[in-house]
Amino acid sequence: MWGGSLKMITKTMRKLGSITAAVVLTVSVSAVAYAQPVARSPIGAAELIPAFDPDLPVSGTTAYSDEMNAQATWVCSVYASDPSSFANTIEGEGWQSCSGFGWQPQRINVVIQRYLGLGFWQNRANQDSGYVWVNFVHRDLIYDCSGTGSQLYRVVTNGYAQGGAYYQPVQSENYLRYTCPQ
Repeated sequence: MWGGSLKMITKTMRKLGSITAAVVLTVSVSAVAYAQPVARSPIGAAELIPAFDPDLPVSGTTAYSDEMNAQATWVCSVYASDPSSFANTIEGEGWQSCSGFGWQPQRINVVIQRYLGLGFWQNRANQDSGYVWVNFVHRDLIYDCSGTGSQLYRVVTNGYAQGGAYYQPVQSENYLRYTCPQ
């Protein structure tokens, strides 16, 4: 396996000099180090990973308005926090804020999801606000992950306006890799 690589490095050292060859050798060895399997996280270890699934927009990237009613001049912003962990729980929060004139009663549903692989997510817990006549609605959510092992979690906030005026889901900017204690 290394025979061809070492011959290439030897040729490169002769052509470019020892300093350049040392850099090439360092880069080759570093690439091999990254190919090693990654060890599982120890119990209670948490790691944030940038969101990679394109199934939902990332929280904080867009605002939404009532495009169905030309007389309504309102905008809603939907937010999903990054998931966090404490002991044997995964926590998250979501909110929606609407401003302007003519907005409909609003509702949010905040969900903690676990990644199953191949683009599939499983709902593990959710909190629903029901429709309210306020311009800001917020919900916190806690999921008991005891005994689930090392998993990847995200927070999703689904924002609604009554009567189907709009619906917009967003996902957390980061996912949480967490090995939950028993």
